[in-house]
Amino acid sequence: MDPILRRFVDAADEAEAARELDDLIAQQALPLARAIVARKLSSYGGGGGHPDVQDRDDVIGEAMVVLIERLHRMRQTPDEGAIEQFENYAAAVIHSACAHHIRRRHPERARLKDRLRYVFSTDRRLALWSTNQTLVCGLSEWRGRAPEPDAGQALRRSADRDEQQWASLDRSGLARAVIELAFASGGPTEFEAFVAAAAAHIAEPKEVVEVVPSPSREPPQDLVIEHRHFLEHVWAEIRALPVRQRIALLLNLRDANGAGILWLLPIAGIASIRQIARVLEIEESEFARLWLEMPLDDTAIGGRLGCTRQQVINLRLSARKRLFNRVEQLLTSAFERQQGRANLAPVSASLKGSV
Repeated sequence: MDPILRRFVDAADEAEAARELDDLIAQQALPLARAIVARKLSSYGGGGGHPDVQDRDDVIGEAMVVLIERLHRMRQTPDEGAIEQFENYAAAVIHSACAHHIRRRHPERARLKDRLRYVFSTDRRLALWSTNQTLVCGLSEWRGRAPEPDAGQALRRSADRDEQQWASLDRSGLARAVIELAFASGGPTEFEAFVAAAAAHIAEPKEVVEVVPSPSREPPQDLVIEHRHFLEHVWAEIRALPVRQRIALLLNLRDANGAGILWLLPIAGIASIRQIARVLEIEESEFARLWLEMPLDDTAIGGRLGCTRQQVINLRLSARKRLFNRVEQLLTSAFERQQGRANLAPVSASLKGSV
């Protein structure tokens, strides 16, 4: 457990625990949240690159609620799922809150961002890299350089003159548009700035206000516990894979839209960022840099492993096949052990759907 959390966890009574929690949030979590949210939402607000105050406060509030609930659970059961590094865990929660907010309020822009990340990660003429904790993009020959202010200004000027409907471009058309805009910028730019330039003329659907009270969306507690146990078993099986299969699987882990989802592991309390680095046998400092670039494309993973892109794909397919077989066995065993329980069928169905 991170020593910074020890005074809160070991507090003699609830009043002392509340004081320690207030200090943790005020001195550690809130400053970090304000910095991350301001940076992540800077291209989604009004003029001057400043996010809407209400949006910013909403995201910070959502992140703090998740953190506080997690800390309370840890105080109740300190030996189960302890947080090894509070700052890293808090940052993951805050980034997740930002991502959920952006997808909820700016769905078309979020979709375009995922597609742009995919293009920069897979097209050999382009590159996506991190410099001083900032995600940078541009032509492949610029890889490793810091973002240039002049290039950012040229990017905005070119985007203002651009009349293309980026949201409706197919894959090849999007790749051509990205290369043209990157070339016009004349140098590397921050990825968020590139997204903002490309999405400048995207019209978002009007937000629908829910006027009818809806039932709670919180899942039943027994389902939450069942899902967590299931994920713990899956993580154990991932740790048992050969290291090259682990790397091919986890460094490329993404959802159906191509967005990285490795951050779900620390959010769910299954594995910390440090633990993931250990499982991948990657130095923590190097993994912290890679974290900003997730998910990696197969060419980049192949470079790390010293093999071809196709070999990386084969490694990942082998890992998935083994995991699928083991997960099927887990679900079958759980069914046989717990047959007759009232909540078994829906739980098993939901878990199988998650696979």
